[in-house]
Amino acid sequence: MSKGQTPSTSPSPPLLLLYVVTGTAQVTGTMRVVARSVGHLKERLEEVRGGDLTTQATIFGLESFGIVMSDFNRMVEGLRQREQLKETFGRYVTKQVANEILAGHPRLHLDE
Repeated sequence: MSKGQTPSTSPSPPLLLLYVVTGTAQVTGTMRVVARSVGHLKERLEEVRGGDLTTQATIFGLESFGIVMSDFNRMVEGLRQREQLKETFGRYVTKQVANEILAGHPRLHLDE
């Protein structure tokens, strides 16, 4: 190196190749987990749409998808509890009254 030149800071070709291969493998692995997570959630949504409120989403490793899966499970639990309340109310009141109560705006008629 002559006087006044600075050493090169770019990686050598073999090191650059290692970076590219490693980065590609990481991206590919992440894409597989994302695809698996989305596919799994879609299957669980179809089950709920079909009326199955016992389904649960498996929480995978990616943080953001883990949050989505966890929220899905809480949503299904809320739907399950709502159905149980409907069934319970249905034993004592009409379906219309039960639906009004669950909707949060029951009309109370008091006989005088």
